Amino acid sequence: MTKPYIIRPETETDKPRIATLLARTYMDQGVQAIELVGELRQQENYNTQLSLVADNSGEAVACAIFARVNIDNQTQNALVLASLGIDTREIDLDVQNFLSDAMTETKKQGHRFVFMRGDLQEFSDIGFVKSRDLGLDFGKSDTGDWLVRDLSPEAGDTDISGKVDLPSYLV
Repeated sequence: MTKPYIIRPETETDKPRIATLLARTYMDQGVQAIELVGELRQQENYNTQLSLVADNSGEAVACAIFARVNIDNQTQNALVLASLGIDTREIDLDVQNFLSDAMTETKKQGHRFVFMRGDLQEFSDIGFVKSRDLGLDFGKSDTGDWLVRDLSPEAGDTDISGKVDLPSYLV
């Protein structure tokens, strides 16, 4: 899909479709992914503006759901990609382009950093680097596969080293 979609926040009517996207993306672990998103939505600091969908003619074909994180217990305008769902029937959907578009929307909201678990080779083209290289610590969940992207590298001060405080439902 070369981009006949718009990025927008999820609505109440998107929730069943998002569950379908998560089930298709995570297959055997789809139920756990759906439960995780349900738990995220129940948090008092949940923000629907951080739950983004790619809307193609009124249907969500992908979703990127972000949650706020703190570093060393301080707000840093940092997010973690809590879940990513893709319509596996949309063979033209470019995951990296969609994720970049979703992160552009979070940047417009004032967020600076995005963390995610993933393969650096797959995501370095869209600006991700290994979080360990910046001195970030994810505690018990630090298996070395955490990546970070600075959404505003032009600002120059990428000093975000410290302990990343992930929401408990993501640990």
